[in-house]
Amino acid sequence: MDLPVHDTRVGLIVNRYQFRCRACRRIFYQPLPELDERRRATRRLVAYVQQECLYRAFTSVAEEVGLHEKTIRNIFKEYRAALDLARPPAAPEWLGIDEIYLKEPSIPKKGISARKRQVRTESKKRYVCVLTDLKHHTILDMFEREPLDPKTGRRWAPTRTVAEYLLGLPNRRQVKVVCMDMYWPYRYAVRKVLPQAAIVVDKYHVLSAVNDAMHGVRKRFKQRLRLNDSDMGLMSKRLSKLTVREKKRLEEWKAVAPMLYEAYLIKEMFYEMWAIRDRRRVEREFRAWRRAIPSTLQKDFGKVLTDFRLWGNSIFNYFDYPEVSNGYTEGANSLIRQTNWTGRGYTLESIRAKMVHHKGDLRVRRSGFQKRGQYAKVESIDDFSPFDFVDSDECFGPAEP
Repeated sequence: MDLPVHDTRVGLIVNRYQFRCRACRRIFYQPLPELDERRRATRRLVAYVQQECLYRAFTSVAEEVGLHEKTIRNIFKEYRAALDLARPPAAPEWLGIDEIYLKEPSIPKKGISARKRQVRTESKKRYVCVLTDLKHHTILDMFEREPLDPKTGRRWAPTRTVAEYLLGLPNRRQVKVVCMDMYWPYRYAVRKVLPQAAIVVDKYHVLSAVNDAMHGVRKRFKQRLRLNDSDMGLMSKRLSKLTVREKKRLEEWKAVAPMLYEAYLIKEMFYEMWAIRDRRRVEREFRAWRRAIPSTLQKDFGKVLTDFRLWGNSIFNYFDYPEVSNGYTEGANSLIRQTNWTGRGYTLESIRAKMVHHKGDLRVRRSGFQKRGQYAKVESIDDFSPFDFVDSDECFGPAEP
């Protein structure tokens, strides 16, 4: 098989001569340097398949070129091994750590016992750890967070898996900042392997905890005040962005349910605190914010206070590195889910190769506008003609003599 032409498969029929060695009497064929040694395909088709498999499904590539899907997978398997050797992992200056759960195809309920179904379900769970370079916006690597130990059959602890990977990073001492969510195994691994790096909790997770606490108060008054989805959006909006109608609705809550109104003001105070850039001032403002929480709302905002008690230093490190955020890692997680859904049944190694070697850079590059042809001024739609914008010879070539 050869490269497709205009979405049409191309097959080559080649007549090869046979030769016999006079010394050993061994028969061999005429060498064809343009053909792949292991497959009935040209070398340029194999190179085309390797590049296409980085961003397309295997079945789509097999349907286009006319090769079996298993052949496509084997070609990509060899290619990703070569890519891993050509691009070894390197320690970044800003490291982002996050996890993602990749779903597997559903297990049929009929024809299998409950015990076997549970064992298969446990073996199919894939919690994947994703590491990114937050400064250059690239995906460093991704691996299973809790792999099965081949000796004991039990799952490794997440701390052991992440620590072993970080130990293998060359020049790991140059990592200055590690951004993560509030997951203690990652923090423990970073402190063990990268003691010089400052741990920064992602701003999104801290603000989400406050929003969850506020919506917890809203759910208590949902039936009493007949709150709907628009009211939920109202509480999520900032006070400065509320319309006149929404402000009136907020004043109604102040009269009927003052606790809900206070929860909204506490959320606004917290958001205003995160707009400050001085760490010492933020710490003072946080102590004042903690004292401002009434006793009736201490239970609702208890998780936020607990997070600051356990992760306070890492949370306040954000104000020393305000440009560090795990937003790129969250975007990479969405792309990983999309890739896993597109090729249902992909192995983790295939998803990793597609993400690390092709889709690792999520930045959108827009090509500059190139002015071509001569632009004409149109006074009305009746005067419009597409031939006024480009030269006719440029579109159709010179006229025949």
